[in-house]
Amino acid sequence: ISVIKDSCVNVVAPYKKDIMQTVMTRVQCFIALMLCAATSALVRENFILVANDEQDRIEQIDLATQQVHVIVENLTRPRAVSYDSVREVVYWSDLTTRKIHSVNLDRSGVKTLVSGVNCRGIDVDPVSGDMFYTDYNTRAIYRLSRGADSPVQIIKATRPTDVKLHLPSQKLIYTTYNDDTISMADIDGSNPRVIISDGLT
Repeated sequence: ISVIKDSCVNVVAPYKKDIMQTVMTRVQCFIALMLCAATSALVRENFILVANDEQDRIEQIDLATQQVHVIVENLTRPRAVSYDSVREVVYWSDLTTRKIHSVNLDRSGVKTLVSGVNCRGIDVDPVSGDMFYTDYNTRAIYRLSRGADSPVQIIKATRPTDVKLHLPSQKLIYTTYNDDTISMADIDGSNPRVIISDGLT
């Protein structure tokens, strides 16, 4: 049994290979998540991904069998995780190394995409392959286009903690820490506006 507790875990769930439906959950502060022992096998659909900062690895959980498969291990402090369901690529950030990486679902082709960032949220457009991510220190949200070498800042935000793409409407939804808000902007970063400001924690 693997127990994740007293830590923060990001979870991404692509339920169907051809339809990106994302569920983001943070599990922290003495809430235990009970999972089966990790194995080396992988599945290609009906699974969730977990950035497990208790065991310093990215895990895949088979929703049919509840088995845990390790995709990447020996990390330092993985935080955000996302998945490109079209290209079958996993993305994650590490708060200690301050980098964003990617790896194919079959564990091949590990890459470092961005360095020098305090990234707490990532999402990927499965159509274009573009990656969106937050940088807590620079107080901004960036887009790294697929195949590009350098990211582009698209939104200024006070301590952004997460960003998600709503694909049907082509909107970015993001959270901020200092002012406890949820905001929305067009996918190019234009027209940012607060949609919830109820003193969220």
